[in-house]
Amino acid sequence: VLDSNNHLLVVDGSSGRIKHRIHIPADNFCTVKCSTLAGTANGNRILVGNSDIGYPPYDYANPWLIFDGTYNLIHKGEYKGAGHDARIFDANGDGVDEFLIGYELVDHNGHNIWTVDSWRDQNLNNSILQHCDGTALIKKDDDWFVAIAGSDCIYLVDSNGNCKWSKHLPHPQYVCVLRDGPNDLI
Repeated sequence: VLDSNNHLLVVDGSSGRIKHRIHIPADNFCTVKCSTLAGTANGNRILVGNSDIGYPPYDYANPWLIFDGTYNLIHKGEYKGAGHDARIFDANGDGVDEFLIGYELVDHNGHNIWTVDSWRDQNLNNSILQHCDGTALIKKDDDWFVAIAGSDCIYLVDSNGNCKWSKHLPHPQYVCVLRDGPNDLI
């Protein structure tokens, strides 16, 4: 739970008792997601993201914080295209969750694995005008793809960060996946 006093609260689900109160650097954080795979020495990860105007020196929808299973901050980072959605999943089958934040896939410690190739060498001059609004994960056989609703485009990206196709649209906000037969991707 995020409160308006710059805290992330860990609450006992059965009683409502506050188990841990973790200070966060501002009150504009609004995304909290938890990893479910405990493949690291300090257990699961908690991802806390800003999806609003950043505070100096950060830009819109940054920074993102990663806490370990003992509630220690292990990473504070800025991510290209960060916006209003993040996905947590085991992207490489190693038993540890990775994070898709904006146009970047990062490991459980917040380090970049890849950036979507359409944005890899691009500068985002204004993150308010260019960020991720929604994602949908698509698993097919032993591989995966992600559909991303960006500020002016939807993208279908493979598990290596390569854009398979994109379509310009006026500010897509959400994306969902529909299978239209056993051989169709979406």
